[in-house]
Amino acid sequence: MATKPPAALGPTDTASSRQAKSVRRLAPIWFAATAVFLLLGLAWSLATPLGSAPDEASQAIRAAAIVRGEWIGHPVRGQPKAVTGVVVPDSIADLSQLPLCYMGRPNQSAACAPPDTRSSRATPALTYMGHYPPLYYLLVGPPSLWLSGPAAVYAMRALSSLWAALFLGLAFAVVARWSRNPLMLPALLVAITPMTIYLDAVINASGLEISAAVAAWTSTLILITEHADDPPPGLVAASGLSVAVLACVRGLSPLWVAIIALVAMASNPLGARRLLTRPLVRRWIAGLVVIGTLATTWILTAGSLTVLPDGVPVPHRASREEILVLALGRMGLFLREAIGVFGWLDTPSPLLTYLIWGLLGALMVATALLLGRRWKLIVFGSFLILVILLPALLIASRARFDGLIWQGRDGLPLWIGVPLLAACTPTRADRTMPSSPNLLRRFVALTTILACSAQLLAWYWALRRNIVGLAGPLDVFSRSQGVWHPPVVVPLLLFVAVLGTVSYATLGLHLHPRSDRRGSSRGSVSSAHTLQPAGFPQGGAITKEPRRQSFLADDITQVFHQHDGWQSTVLLRPSQARWRRRPLRRLK
Repeated sequence: MATKPPAALGPTDTASSRQAKSVRRLAPIWFAATAVFLLLGLAWSLATPLGSAPDEASQAIRAAAIVRGEWIGHPVRGQPKAVTGVVVPDSIADLSQLPLCYMGRPNQSAACAPPDTRSSRATPALTYMGHYPPLYYLLVGPPSLWLSGPAAVYAMRALSSLWAALFLGLAFAVVARWSRNPLMLPALLVAITPMTIYLDAVINASGLEISAAVAAWTSTLILITEHADDPPPGLVAASGLSVAVLACVRGLSPLWVAIIALVAMASNPLGARRLLTRPLVRRWIAGLVVIGTLATTWILTAGSLTVLPDGVPVPHRASREEILVLALGRMGLFLREAIGVFGWLDTPSPLLTYLIWGLLGALMVATALLLGRRWKLIVFGSFLILVILLPALLIASRARFDGLIWQGRDGLPLWIGVPLLAACTPTRADRTMPSSPNLLRRFVALTTILACSAQLLAWYWALRRNIVGLAGPLDVFSRSQGVWHPPVVVPLLLFVAVLGTVSYATLGLHLHPRSDRRGSSRGSVSSAHTLQPAGFPQGGAITKEPRRQSFLADDITQVFHQHDGWQSTVLLRPSQARWRRRPLRRLK
């Protein structure tokens, strides 16, 4: 006969020891996922000619200048306000001249580019990124201090890929370690578009902003919707770190942070209130407020929102409503750019990539709409309206001065929240999905295979455009004249891309929800903390499963393992409570 659990179970682990354990358990998955994304980033970096990525020359000049002490630069007479003058090495200053012969000409290969400049002599240069927040450029600029020529640019690209891969890997590790939501992994695969990895692989602050936003969305939603009662210190740290970095990357980054926080709290208001009572969470919030205040102060005082006025011009007599309609009419173009339009917006992804991403995104939205409950459906529907209207309003507010300046990558930190929030909306998902584990496994496997195949196809299409042009043959191994030669031989480059894609698919398939690891039913347990209260018999141990909030917000499970070899489970629900007893597997 089972005895009642003792009233006092002794002291629990300290916060510092819990955080150390969380980090130790998180580290292997984090490092493995980071290595996968770094491999994919290197494949994109080596397949992209120098200077051919959007704004790469200006971004590289900004990075090389800031590590030499020029934080903003000086105004230049006759140039727009966004342009500043700095002094950088020749090899960095001449980067903007390399893609001129094939920029905007997708049928022309990159073979026409002039030879790379290898001089390290200091020379004046112009950049229209001089007012941007300095964090990203401080992280990627150091190689320009001791390298010159193409080696410096490729080393800066590698650093950019590394920093972004750390946050993408963190998002996967958080899902694997702390999420019981069976839809979160497919949503994460959909959120990481080919454009995300492409921007990670070149010198562009958008890459780090988007990757940090992926980690911020993922960790914050999991924290509030699944762990509001007992937040793991490691998960709190992952969310806080991602948000802190995101706030300091670009001019609109603090706005994305505020939206992520508000949407996550709206998805589970009661859980958010419980989280705010935790001292650890309060300390992180206080620190993030300080960081956000400093980032916003820089943005407003340095003029980070001032951009180069080279957008699509609007009619002089157009009203605000007409400009808003024009901006809304370009949303389809922006979404295609968010999935993948490479180079200087002259290299679209193949049609199959767009079809796959559209199908996967539609599946995530449909799942949320079909399985969501009233409040979460209201939150999700409001967010869908926000992701359409907010970019249009931002574009219209500056259209008379800068033109229609927006690009798809500018809205990605906001739009990646759609599949991730959709995964958290269907509160009935764990009532239907686990009853058909094979269906869930097939859904995750199909999503993984389709997303990885579309990633590889987009990479190959961009490589083909650079080597032979889009009008050239499908074969990228051509050795005829007029073809561009990457810094490594094409077979080796193709091997790196395939290896990275296969590793990515393996990562997704390995981390899919399994009944033996996450529990296929509510109230399942994974691991327990062993406690030894004073005076307890030597023949047994009392273990208490830390209270975890189920994927259902109204279903909380408490489990006590008792020394007599039985397990008693209490399921607390709004409508019922019941006991179950079953034999306990002895702890070693």
